[in-house]
Amino acid sequence: MQSCRASNLLLSIPDDKRQAAAQSEPNVLNDFEQDEDEDEDETMLARRHMELKQYHQAVFVLQDCESPKALFMRIYSQYIVRYISSRSSHISMLMER
Repeated sequence: MQSCRASNLLLSIPDDKRQAAAQSEPNVLNDFEQDEDEDEDETMLARRHMELKQYHQAVFVLQDCESPKALFMRIYSQYIVRYISSRSSHISMLMER
């Protein structure tokens, strides 16, 4: 829970200020690695939400991310959200009978 709060605080800092520290040292990355690096904070926060079974929050955090890892995590979280909602609606339908 504390890690989610810390990650939320980190994400509240504007991107340009967060990236200033990362850009201070020279780094040669290809496009794939650069996307991964840019979305690292969001994927860490989303991972914490997923560990706490807060899949809606994970989807929200990852909505603007473009890296393959973030895309996978967002789609998987959406799948889990839909699976849980369909399962609960199916159970409630059976209970009504």
